[in-house]
Amino acid sequence: VSNLNLPSSNTLLSGIYPNPADKQTRIEFALGSNSKTVISIYNLLGKKVKDVISENLSTGTYSLIIDISELSSGSYICRMESAGLQSTLPLNVVR
Repeated sequence: VSNLNLPSSNTLLSGIYPNPADKQTRIEFALGSNSKTVISIYNLLGKKVKDVISENLSTGTYSLIIDISELSSGSYICRMESAGLQSTLPLNVVR
């Protein structure tokens, strides 16, 4: 996880690139306050298929490259929870 040290007043997922992706993708997100941050990936049935991060992070904007090579082709939801807020973005995996 790399902190880009840009202040943010919101806590949210801001992007997933590339999307669709094959073996890895980059998740960008911002935190408006210091808090425990949990990011997970769910299939469309609501089952968690990957834990991405569960850490206490400082206020700022982050960029995280994740390995998705173990996920099958299909559509997923990337979900972030932090500071009592949640944000979701779609993720598509293609092989």
